[in-house]
Amino acid sequence: MKLSLACLLTAIAACSYSLQTSAGAGPHLGGHSSASPASSSSGATSAGGVPSSPETWNRWEVRGLKLGMPRTAVVAKGYTCGKSPRSSCYKFVDKRCEGHKCVLKQDMMGQWFELDGVRTKLDFITCDFTESDSALVYRIYLKFSPRQLLTPESTLGKALIKKYGPTSGYDAPSDADPDGGGRMTFGDMGHTYTPNIIADCNSPNDEAGGQCSLQVDDFAIEQTEKSKQEDIDKQNRQSRQPTTAPDL
Repeated sequence: MKLSLACLLTAIAACSYSLQTSAGAGPHLGGHSSASPASSSSGATSAGGVPSSPETWNRWEVRGLKLGMPRTAVVAKGYTCGKSPRSSCYKFVDKRCEGHKCVLKQDMMGQWFELDGVRTKLDFITCDFTESDSALVYRIYLKFSPRQLLTPESTLGKALIKKYGPTSGYDAPSDADPDGGGRMTFGDMGHTYTPNIIADCNSPNDEAGGQCSLQVDDFAIEQTEKSKQEDIDKQNRQSRQPTTAPDL
C-alpha cells in the first residue's frame, strides 16, 4: 500500500514524497526529486561529477549515515526497519522527541507522525537499500526544520557548500516566499549513475513554516549490486541442479 504524505507530513514539490508500508516490508520512507537534473536557473555553477567511491561516500555522510553502508550497520544505529532484509529504515532526529513519544501512525485514510499523541511534522532521516544480499545504502533522505533560505550566501547554503563542496546547480528562492526557499544540487546531475545531492527548501504553496530536505543518491551502487546479485543468483541456480543427468 502506497500512501502520499505530501499533504500530511511534508511539502515536497510535485507530490514526490511518499511513505510505504506492507506486512512484509514494513516502513519505507524516502524522497525523490521529480525536477530535471539538468535544470538550474539563477546562479548555476559547474562543479563536474564526483566518482562513486568510498571517498565520496565518506565525504557525503549525513547524520552518521553513509552511502554504501550495509543494512546491519544501520540497524545497529537504532533505526526502525521493516521485516524484509532489504526494506528501508528510518529514525526520528527531532529534538522534540527527546523525553517524549514520537511515533508513526496510520489508518485507512493515510499516515502521519505524532508527538505525544498530537499530529506533528517531525524531523527524520531514512535510507533505502540495494536489492541484493549485501543490502547496501544507495539513498539517504533527511527532512529537517525550520524551512529557511537556501542560497550560496545563507547560513544553510554556506554549511552545505562547506561540507559537500561547490554546487553544480542552484535555483533561487521565490520572492513571494516569506520563510525562505531555494534549491541546490551537488555532483553531476546530467547523468543517471553518478552520486548526487539535492537540497531543497522550496514549498509548493509558499506555506508558512515547513521543512527542508536533503537527498543523497548513488545509483551506481544499486546498479553494481544488481549485477553482482544476478551473478550470485545464477550460480545458486546452477548449484541446485542435479549432479547427474537422467537416462536419455
